[in-house]
Amino acid sequence: MIAIIDVRSFSLNFEINAILFDENFAIQCRQLFEHNISLSREITHDIYANRPLWTKIREAFSRLLSPLL
Repeated sequence: MIAIIDVRSFSLNFEINAILFDENFAIQCRQLFEHNISLSREITHDIYANRPLWTKIREAFSRLLSPLL
């Protein structure tokens, strides 16, 4: 098995990688991910640009706290 560690992802994007050895748990994770994808919707540039001011303020505040979350 080869694991690729992306230092940029760890330091800048606050990502995490996982290696799962339990096949059943990996299948459950994949099913949950696919379920979440089915509930999602595409956000176009126009939708993003026209979001409410209050949402933009909350996003800006959350961005400041993101390293701590």
